[in-house]
Amino acid sequence: MPFCNDIDLTINIDRDRDGVRLSTLFFKLLIRNGTITGDVFHSNTPGTRLSRVSGQCLSIPRPDHSVMDMLFTWGRVRVRLTGSVFLDTGDRRVKYKGRFHAFRPNGFSDTLQASEGGRANAAPPPIDPDDGDTGTGTGQQT
Repeated sequence: MPFCNDIDLTINIDRDRDGVRLSTLFFKLLIRNGTITGDVFHSNTPGTRLSRVSGQCLSIPRPDHSVMDMLFTWGRVRVRLTGSVFLDTGDRRVKYKGRFHAFRPNGFSDTLQASEGGRANAAPPPIDPDDGDTGTGTGQQT
């Protein structure tokens, strides 16, 4: 089952240097012929849109696996999110695992990382990443 179809994802973003959760981001993605468009939100409440999202999705020969490359704006930086969407054989849930690269509009910097997992229990106020921030995150289909 490839995942290059319309999909909603929830991804928690935690910064490496201090373990602070920057935000839980909600992606509402439309995927047509491998082209991703859509929106990213700080919460799953209408009216909280952070940015438009653009990118590409590619289904690969490995069963239950697709690769996504997305670009969006978060505060003063652009974020490139590249990773995979897959079916977790343990709990049969669709999950996301990838890497964030936060950069100023004029160039790339260090990375933020996202890895498979679930939704946070509490939603702290969102914190915009800075150029060069790195961190980990968790994500799954919502």
